[in-house]
Amino acid sequence: MKWKTINRVSIVNPDGDSEIVEIKKSDNFYRIQNEFGNVFFEFDSNSGIKFAEELFSIIYSEIFSE
Repeated sequence: MKWKTINRVSIVNPDGDSEIVEIKKSDNFYRIQNEFGNVFFEFDSNSGIKFAEELFSIIYSEIFSE
């Protein structure tokens, strides 16, 4: 597969260091990859939407339920 970077997002880890995460696309598949290329997730668009919704729901409820 040929991956095209469509966005980059800076995230902060528990040590306070920032890292760039790249969001890539190839056909109907997406990849979230750290800037070093040694950690990544690949998924199709349907499961990606479900994953993003679930992740948002978990983080949102953790922040606002305390």
